[in-house]
Amino acid sequence: MLNPASANAASHTGPLPIRIRATFTTVLVFTAALIGGLIPGAASAAAAAPASPAQVAMGRCGLYNGSDLISRGDRGTKVKEAQCHLHAWRYLPESTDVDGEFGPKTERAVMAFQRDRRLAVDGIVGPRTWAALRNG
Repeated sequence: MLNPASANAASHTGPLPIRIRATFTTVLVFTAALIGGLIPGAASAAAAAPASPAQVAMGRCGLYNGSDLISRGDRGTKVKEAQCHLHAWRYLPESTDVDGEFGPKTERAVMAFQRDRRLAVDGIVGPRTWAALRNG
């Protein structure tokens, strides 16, 4: 049996103690049940979950498909499209932030998104930012 106080505890290569084996086995069985659909609803919920916020936004957005520049002070459908994607990526946390007005909150969200994606941080949504918003 492994003695945690011994100096050689980290190099133990024998069979695992019974408690660790039981826990490991439980985790494996539960994981297999989730994957195999033995737990009702678990597999379907996992399969129904979108792969990324970009895919979520693809279903909800779709107001504008171009890549024209938009920046602070702009209004309209293009701004609403960008805000929709920023909301899906959780840079604009409230759905009420998708209002079609490119104000300071949208500008901060764009800049944070650009910084996280290693784009030029200028607060302007141009072709590269549009592509990142739509595709991750």
